[in-house]
Amino acid sequence: MSPDGKKIATSGSDGTVKVWNTFGQKLSEFKADKDGVNSVIFSPDGRNLITVGEESIAKIWDLSGKLLTEFNHDQKVITSVSFSPNGKLLATASRDSAVKIWTISGQQLQKIQAHKFVNCVKFSPDGQSIVTAGIDDSQFISQRDSSNNKNKSYARLWNLSGQKIAEFHGYEDEESINSVSFSPDSKHLATASDNGTIRLWDLDSNKLVESYNGQQGAIINIGFSSDGKYLATAGEQGSINILRIEKDIPQSRTSKPSKETNNQAKDLFNINIVEIPSSPFRHLKEIKGHKGAVNSLGFSPKGEFLVTAGDDGIVRLWAMPNNKESQLEKKQAGGYWVTFSPDGKLLVTSGNNGVKIWDLSGRLLAELKHQDAIWSVVFSPDGRHLITVGKDGFIRIWNLSGQLLAQWKGHKDRITWVSISSDGKNIATASKDSTAKLWNLSGQLLAEFKGHKGGVSFIDFTPDSKSIITTGEDAFVRILKLSGEQVSQFNSDQVTINSASISPDGKSIATVGKDTRIWDFSGKQLVVLDQSSIFSNNFVPDGQRSTQGQVFSSSFSPDGQFIATGGRGIIQLWHVTGGQLAEYTIPEEEAINGISFSPDGKLITAIGSGGTVRVWRLEGLDDLLTRGCHWLKDYFVTRPELRKEICPEQIPEVTK
Repeated sequence: MSPDGKKIATSGSDGTVKVWNTFGQKLSEFKADKDGVNSVIFSPDGRNLITVGEESIAKIWDLSGKLLTEFNHDQKVITSVSFSPNGKLLATASRDSAVKIWTISGQQLQKIQAHKFVNCVKFSPDGQSIVTAGIDDSQFISQRDSSNNKNKSYARLWNLSGQKIAEFHGYEDEESINSVSFSPDSKHLATASDNGTIRLWDLDSNKLVESYNGQQGAIINIGFSSDGKYLATAGEQGSINILRIEKDIPQSRTSKPSKETNNQAKDLFNINIVEIPSSPFRHLKEIKGHKGAVNSLGFSPKGEFLVTAGDDGIVRLWAMPNNKESQLEKKQAGGYWVTFSPDGKLLVTSGNNGVKIWDLSGRLLAELKHQDAIWSVVFSPDGRHLITVGKDGFIRIWNLSGQLLAQWKGHKDRITWVSISSDGKNIATASKDSTAKLWNLSGQLLAEFKGHKGGVSFIDFTPDSKSIITTGEDAFVRILKLSGEQVSQFNSDQVTINSASISPDGKSIATVGKDTRIWDFSGKQLVVLDQSSIFSNNFVPDGQRSTQGQVFSSSFSPDGQFIATGGRGIIQLWHVTGGQLAEYTIPEEEAINGISFSPDGKLITAIGSGGTVRVWRLEGLDDLLTRGCHWLKDYFVTRPELRKEICPEQIPEVTK
């Protein structure tokens, strides 16, 4: 990724280099090597690219593909290249033992016999040293003081004069150190190896701080985020792992951890989020999307995105967790439901112990006690009353002080969803008993809707309150008149629908299950939200989708431009055209059961099955909308009237 975060450069075995913008549009393409290009990086000023490949020559290009300079590496294939931070020096590593330091004009300054085979070379962020990683033979091993260690893989730290400063190694079972990364402050070094182990080294003492092994298979690449808070690893089995580096990194270790401790840790790593006591590493997330090995990764300059590329020929851009913007967090808030009041000043949550009403500072204002779990809650349009439904099949109406105003038995089984018409006169309920019902506020049954095979998972009025939409465990969507007459139905092909949401303009519906799909009311599928990456609609060929698992909840923003979806501990924010824009997490939560936007669209809240609720402020909505509108840029060529309606200012008018 370019230093300004606006461009991505990719290279491949076909010998080409391609430059893209972050919307997935190709800016330039040129042939850089007759065989294959092993690596491409931007210069620190972002104006040039350097490539290394099978021709044993490092080449500097401008972004249009004009060749500026060549560096010959003695007919040895170059495996790695690195710019110094000031852009004046270049380091190259080859499949023989040589690492060379050059001026940008092509003058060789140093040649270092670093390893028998050099995997990678990198400059330190302060530009005072380089680190190499590679494999040695017995000649190198015999020169070490501790000759009884059979490991042949090392990382070595050198000054720019070619003098070795320090040496770092793993344990006997480690086959090869494949990648290294300096922390931004140059105080620590992370190494990654064939057996899936990450090691963090203290560069003041040159000692090991901590080891971590939570990944199956070899790690091919590792990198720090620009703020030093995250480490990302890329694996040969197609997975990307993101770890948070805790603020207070402990002092270096003096002994190898026991085999028993390592085995216990491996057991822990089978879950999504792991925190090792006294360890600087906390595993945040494992991402899967690539088919085959992930060969390269890098963070955007501000750390909001991670870009990856792999054997499948696909580039993916991922949103990093944005938990720092969480302005409210409450434990034991419920677990089943969360919603804002119509004026945006209150938050209501529900769970096994009933309903809780909060202000946005996190102060608990009232509790509505129930004997059984409450699955769904809705405010009256004027914000003065709450309707609650749940496990016992009852419908209850409350005022905000917690006084019960009315109740009646509505269904034989638990009620999964409740909605209220825009005029506040009617209530609609959906139940596990395979029925949906329409009521007035006095509890009089006005209509009963049947037809779903299995439980009804969602019910809501269209914005004009003239129709009702239901979804069910049978994966069908049904559109009904208030009288009960069916207008239409269609199969979502999602196996089952966990929940749904209707767009504010009443023109589309989002259904969530094994994925998220947006439909018009005729049953035409408009888009599938692809969880495999942010910009996969541009970068990924059709038919290569992959998901992170079940989606449990969704909510349209009040302006209808965005949709938020909740999966396993993850909340993803999308433009309705299909591009992911941001991501938030509630650590240690299995499922995100409820999501809600504030009425002004500036806040988003979510609740997890473990009972934690969080509220985030959505910063930079104009930037998010601009990014989303670029998804539609080509589409607007044939539909310019929609550009004026959806994106009047975000992108310029496009003509054929």
